[in-house]
Amino acid sequence: MIAFYCGFEMFSYYSHRLMHHPRLYKRFHKLHHEWTQPSSVESVYCCPTEMVVSNLIPLVIGPILMGSHITVFWVTMVNTLLMTTIQHCGYHLPFFESPEGHDYHHKYFNRVYGIWGILDSLHGTGIKGTLNGKRHYRLFSTTPVCVTYPKK
Repeated sequence: MIAFYCGFEMFSYYSHRLMHHPRLYKRFHKLHHEWTQPSSVESVYCCPTEMVVSNLIPLVIGPILMGSHITVFWVTMVNTLLMTTIQHCGYHLPFFESPEGHDYHHKYFNRVYGIWGILDSLHGTGIKGTLNGKRHYRLFSTTPVCVTYPKK
């Protein structure tokens, strides 16, 4: 599973960043960015080419290359769809992935291309030092992040 998610991070980052290239953005990825405030419904709202290149290939490449059992593949797919939905929902739910990074990406378009931020940190496209960056963590309490890190 670790190999799947490392591959998923790598292929997602580079395919997503490629979709932001000026020659490709208007043709393929702009549809997904029509909503600057993400929602769960919009998480898979994209053109068919982007669905294959940025969503399906990064998701299935790990399980296919590792020769995984179909059950492992489905667990990976369900987990990834749940994570994608939560990242686009706009709510920072306790115990789940933070949507703050992806909210920032939809607002400014030139940061946060990856899933976990590993390659964003390596390539300088992360959000460290921003309000969203401070709020971008897994919440283990019932105190909202907007209370912990309010807008100034």
